[in-house]
Amino acid sequence: MSSTAPASSITVGVDGSDESRAALSWAAMEAARRHRPLHLLHSYVVLSPYAGGGVYTSLTSLETDRVESAAQHVLDDAVTTVARLAPGVAVTAALHQGPAGRALVEASATADTVVVGARGRGSLTAAVLGSVSAQVAMHAHAPVVVIKNREGSTAAGDRVVVGLDGSAGSQACLAYAFEQADSRGTTLDAVLALPAELAGWVPDPSQDSTDAMTRGELLLSEALAGWAPKYPGVQVRRSIVFDDPVSALSRSSDGAQLLVVGSRGHGGFAGLVLGSVSHGVLQEADCPVAVVRGSQQR
Repeated sequence: MSSTAPASSITVGVDGSDESRAALSWAAMEAARRHRPLHLLHSYVVLSPYAGGGVYTSLTSLETDRVESAAQHVLDDAVTTVARLAPGVAVTAALHQGPAGRALVEASATADTVVVGARGRGSLTAAVLGSVSAQVAMHAHAPVVVIKNREGSTAAGDRVVVGLDGSAGSQACLAYAFEQADSRGTTLDAVLALPAELAGWVPDPSQDSTDAMTRGELLLSEALAGWAPKYPGVQVRRSIVFDDPVSALSRSSDGAQLLVVGSRGHGGFAGLVLGSVSHGVLQEADCPVAVVRGSQQR
């Protein structure tokens, strides 16, 4: 069964869990602020009972109807919630029979942003981070926002944070981050986090770190070149941090409205791979995290 989201919509996966409700709330506010349509997607799976001996029996039509009715109830409840939270937002909703991750990745082909809870239940079942949220974050065609914090998902902060690594993919992150900061009326913190073990870049602590800092400043300047005229109302603060990127970005995002990272990148600093960084940040950061693939254009 195919799953298509309305063009340029904020698409959110719902499953009735607390994390899903937090994601729904964030997505509704995002759609209202950016004047985007909101698309709700609930996936469910009809499981055949196991009869033993390697044999599965078929559900009766009554049992199937009950599963579908329960799924529809989850979706209807989400629609009601949006009507209360963001009454002016145009809403569409769809049921999808099949794996949630696959449906959300498919929907991301036409969506502006996909929003998921870090963990859920039912068809959005998750592990520590969440099998669905991790799958969608790494494979979606559109930026993916993962909501971890049940209560703090819409907490007010004074900034958007973007993690940079000097790669071409950083430009896609900056495009999304500038748009977010501009629409929220916040400052943008551009953070270049350099792991100390990168040979040849960070000198011995007893030596002068001017060379590494100069190279970092050059990378930041090159990455940010040309963005100020596009977003003259966004104040940019630059930071170069010599620390583990996951720890540095998670710490920098404390109290932020949003942290933006790339899904994968090979930067100017010894091929820093953001795949591991984005995964780590999704695990550790408390604020919502947006994962943007380098090929995504805004």
